[in-house]
Amino acid sequence: SPAGQPWYGTMWTRDAGTFMRELIYWGCYQHACQVARCVMDFVGTNSDGFIAFPRYFDPQQKGRQSGTELAGQAATIIAMVALWQRLPADDLFRARLYQFLHQDSSPVRGIDHFLKSNPLIPGSGEFGGGKQDACNVVQNNLCALALLSAADMEEEVGDHATAKKWRKEATAWFRNIEKYL
Repeated sequence: SPAGQPWYGTMWTRDAGTFMRELIYWGCYQHACQVARCVMDFVGTNSDGFIAFPRYFDPQQKGRQSGTELAGQAATIIAMVALWQRLPADDLFRARLYQFLHQDSSPVRGIDHFLKSNPLIPGSGEFGGGKQDACNVVQNNLCALALLSAADMEEEVGDHATAKKWRKEATAWFRNIEKYL
């Protein structure tokens, strides 16, 4: 947020993910890499050991930050996959993006982990429940779309089993959105 704004100096994760996606679609890959690098360097893990995005990053806070901002997490995953798809195969940052999204503690696997025992995921932020996490269409739809994006990436690298699993889960998730929301 710019100087003079109430949230001056912070970077909201949903905005960062959306901004990164726009940079990619305009062909500004190096700037998109800078945004991706920034969020990867700032984000921490939740109590379950998965990378989980906070509502916003505040550089005044020390250490890595995590939270339950699912719209931001999903928007960032979708943008990172889009960036990964457009960078040259030998690009070192492309390898870092894949490692970030594929590792055992990845934000994609965090979404997958939560869905094993819940039909939907509650989240915080603008689409959350204010002082408590809540389920809503926006965050859950974005998370299902993030799984589909990550499945495309896994398919491209030859991990067909993971791609198939995430596509199946996204399909079930869309059904749960219709059923419960």
